[in-house]
Amino acid sequence: MGTVAQLCAIASVASILSIGVFPQYQQFFFGSPGYVLAFVQGTVFSWGNGRYCEMKRRGGRYKDGKSPPPLKAHNLISFRINDIPNTGLIKYLYMFNYELLMVCSPNALREVLVTKCYDFEKPKPLSRLAIHFFGLGMPFVEGDAHKFQRKMMAPAFAFKHIKDLYPTFWDMSTEIARILTEEVKKGAGTPKETNGTISPLAPDQAVLEIVRWWKAITLDIMGVAGMGQDFRSRYNESHPLRQAYFNLFRPNWEAAYAVFVRLVVPVWAFKYIPIKMNAIMEESRNTIRDNCLQLIRTKSAQLAQNELTDLDILSCAIQSGGFMEQGLIDQMTIFLLAGHESSSVAMTWATYALCQYPKVQSRLRAEIRANLPSPSGDTKVTSLDIEHIPYLTAVCSEVMRFYDVFVWTFREAVVDTAVLGQKIPKGTQLVIPVSAVHRDRKIWGDDANTFNPDRWMPGEANSSLGGAKSNFAFMTFNQGPRICIGESFARAEFACLLAAWVGRFEFELNDPRELDDKNYILAGGFGVGPVNGLDIKVRIVDGW
Repeated sequence: MGTVAQLCAIASVASILSIGVFPQYQQFFFGSPGYVLAFVQGTVFSWGNGRYCEMKRRGGRYKDGKSPPPLKAHNLISFRINDIPNTGLIKYLYMFNYELLMVCSPNALREVLVTKCYDFEKPKPLSRLAIHFFGLGMPFVEGDAHKFQRKMMAPAFAFKHIKDLYPTFWDMSTEIARILTEEVKKGAGTPKETNGTISPLAPDQAVLEIVRWWKAITLDIMGVAGMGQDFRSRYNESHPLRQAYFNLFRPNWEAAYAVFVRLVVPVWAFKYIPIKMNAIMEESRNTIRDNCLQLIRTKSAQLAQNELTDLDILSCAIQSGGFMEQGLIDQMTIFLLAGHESSSVAMTWATYALCQYPKVQSRLRAEIRANLPSPSGDTKVTSLDIEHIPYLTAVCSEVMRFYDVFVWTFREAVVDTAVLGQKIPKGTQLVIPVSAVHRDRKIWGDDANTFNPDRWMPGEANSSLGGAKSNFAFMTFNQGPRICIGESFARAEFACLLAAWVGRFEFELNDPRELDDKNYILAGGFGVGPVNGLDIKVRIVDGW
């Protein structure tokens, strides 16, 4: 890592000096000198990047197997898991020829995440970056601190509490369906250019950029169910919180570059690096935390007056008595993030999937209409109503398996240990390639690369696991002691939103070329999303 630090330090100093020479470009670092430096740094970055081999051991030392050619895109790591013979561990040479260990079999994952979970922690650079922006929330603390926080927050995510939230999820979902109905009526028959192409549009169709709507409604749902306040950002695109989260999770290469630089440059030094995105991200961080602080003080005052009766996540956290004010800010910052960003990504991928597979869309719509009331009415929906539509649950699960809601996660060995009998020295960096595990033919069968919701339907072998033989085959919510505490919350929200959306509308891609996902360009810093959003042709389906 010494070489890495030196190279990054040189690159950072070169960046600063370039602005001294070209001060006119300071406000937008990605001007001429920035591109030159990005090219130079990228060349250094890619040195040795992309070499894989099976981890073997001979005489107590590791020996490389045959290494395939380097990859040209990091996201293709997902598919090397099927190309390289392995028993669960694959060595990967990453940026700067830095060695990583991919953990990719159920048995190996069980050891890392359960049996020896306290032998591994999140790598320090990642934790430092996450804590700076989101605080010491549950996902970013280790050991006893994590156990304590999970215990304090458990009542907010208890099964009974989540069941009580279904009517709230459904009400918010039907409201966004009504808003989108009006948007379709307003825009019907008006074509829109996507990726330089204008596609034919039927008179009853409108083109909507749907990602912004999913980001807005999932933020508002988290406001109501998580903090007891409706932000109403679905009615206000310039809402400060909506803009703050958009800026932090902006899907472009500038954001990706800013996050990468933060991983290798100390927090105190980063403010001296002339990247405009730095100031934007810091301002967004402060906006989010200031909003959380205001809500916390309001609810704390209600508790002091014995007037706090809400059942949202924040109220439960305050009533637990386990958090000081700063700790509450940290918890709410991360729950707002996890509760809305991941759900909006899931809805984006679900929309994209159902454009790719229109027969699945039609079948799902028929089952939703046969089992749920129209969004136009006032009938309440319960958890039982949603659970009685197994195909809805199956589609949600298959979307989370097949698409990259989460691409990967990382661990670092904090002690000398072993996985599958292989010695893992302290300091070894491990990658858990979630999207790769979800496409592994050894785990999911020969149709692992096929979108098939029926694998989750009752009556199929191991249907509760999607046909897999281990719960470690499905890693969207992690596994073991650090499994996502909000899994039931997220699944309920996702199912309600998808039901209201698919039940009311029929939709297809505005640019048919995006049916090939190679033409669907993704980028991002903290989160990955479509660079150009997702333009879809939408029509209202009458009769519901």
